[in-house]
Amino acid sequence: MDPRYKSPTAQVVDAEADDEFRDLTRFTNVVVWMLRVGAFLAVLSLWSSWLQLDLLSRPFTQAEGTANDMREASVAGVSGLLVLATLIVFGRWIVLAHRNLPALGAQYLEYRPGWAVGWFFIPILNLWKPFQAMRSLWQYSYSVHRPELQDSTWVLGVWWALWLIHSFLGNFSLRTTHTIDALTITTQVAIVDCVVYIFLCVVASILVGRIWKAQEAQHENPGEFDPAKGFAD
Repeated sequence: MDPRYKSPTAQVVDAEADDEFRDLTRFTNVVVWMLRVGAFLAVLSLWSSWLQLDLLSRPFTQAEGTANDMREASVAGVSGLLVLATLIVFGRWIVLAHRNLPALGAQYLEYRPGWAVGWFFIPILNLWKPFQAMRSLWQYSYSVHRPELQDSTWVLGVWWALWLIHSFLGNFSLRTTHTIDALTITTQVAIVDCVVYIFLCVVASILVGRIWKAQEAQHENPGEFDPAKGFAD
């Protein structure tokens, strides 16, 4: 068992090659910009869904229906590809950020880098485990010696609440619809989901930015960084 992870009785080993501190400035910027673009595309999706909702509220021609379907498919296709790419890059960022913790001096960590992402794919447990892993990352990024001093921040709670709401609404929107009434409800849910995703992208970009800023501060000035104050929320 790796003594750096939940083994208080074992002797802590010296940092290995994998424990080398990585500069995540560029990676963090990539994640932030992907989230910003995602928010922009969510605005386009919101506009497209609004047009579809308006179309469904009145009689429409076959040509109008075809044009609506093509627009919706185009926007959904581009948005879907970006969301998939963002999830992959964001997941990789979570792994790398967790790997920086031992390099900063953290010991007896509860969550391994791989499992910090892996919990997202475990049914039931994915309702709280990823949040706990991210909270641990936040705490140790601010202070590897006194992580409990960084237990409260609005960013973590809001990020996770928005993620759960987005996941629920997204699953609802994927349901097959065959009637105008059902499609209307699905479109209304999609509009709400777009709004939620816009805020999720904004909050997630704040989250990754602050975590990296905290890690960078600890790495550059380990003796001067005040864990009791941290960075202002």
